[in-house]
Amino acid sequence: MTAFERNLVPGDDGHSRLRPTPDLTRQLRDAMDSLDLMPAYREARCPLLLVLATEDLPEQQPFHSLYEAYRKATAKRLATVDNPSLRVRHLAGASHAMVAERPQELATLVTDFLSPHH
Repeated sequence: MTAFERNLVPGDDGHSRLRPTPDLTRQLRDAMDSLDLMPAYREARCPLLLVLATEDLPEQQPFHSLYEAYRKATAKRLATVDNPSLRVRHLAGASHAMVAERPQELATLVTDFLSPHH
């Protein structure tokens, strides 16, 4: 409930609304449509760990096939990145809320990655 309340902001009309605003949401979606991180992943020269979600958030369930296709396409594109600095791990049973859903498994992945013997 507290997290929900943090997203309430007063509107110009005296009523509360959720943030971000519809305009900002549109801008963020437009930015995400044009964002391609693959060149950055190819060019990275420091160790880089990507931990990818394998499940949908509950609110994504109505669009499961779309999110599943996106995850598969992303994995396929990442497989073409030839960079020994890049490590890609898929966290089973985790959505983008993986920090809350799988904290121990995520901590293990990060700790192992940071280990000098990885």
